[in-house]
Amino acid sequence: MRFSMIGAVVGFVAGAATGIALKDKIMGGNKEKNSLQSQLDEVLAENEKFRNRNKDLERKEEDLIAENKKLRAKFKDTDNSKDDLEDELDSAKSKIKSLTLQNEELERKVKEYKENCEVLQIQLKQLKDKE
Repeated sequence: MRFSMIGAVVGFVAGAATGIALKDKIMGGNKEKNSLQSQLDEVLAENEKFRNRNKDLERKEEDLIAENKKLRAKFKDTDNSKDDLEDELDSAKSKIKSLTLQNEELERKVKEYKENCEVLQIQLKQLKDKE
C-alpha cells in the first residue's frame, strides 16, 4: 500500500509537473500567438495606411499631370499670341516707316508749292503793276 501510495504521489507529482509544463507551453504559445497576431495586425494596419497614402499620391499625381497639360496648352497659346503680337508690331513699324516717308515727301511738296505760290504772287503783282 505504501508502494502504491508512493506511486500515486509520484504519479501525482509527475502529472502536476507535466500539467504545469504543458500549461506554460500552451499559455506561452498563446502569448506568442497573441504577440504574433498583434504584430500581424500592426503590419496590416500599416500596409493599409501605405495603400491609402499611395492612392492619395496617385490622385495628386493625376491632378498635377492634368494641371501640367493645361499650363502647357496655355503657354503654347500665349507663345502663339506673342508671335502674333510680334507680327503685328513688325507690320505697324513698317507702316509707320512708310507713312513717315510719305509725310516727309508731302512736307517737301507743300514747301515747294508754297515757294511757287509766293513766286506766282510776285509775278501777279508785277503784272498788275505793269497794267
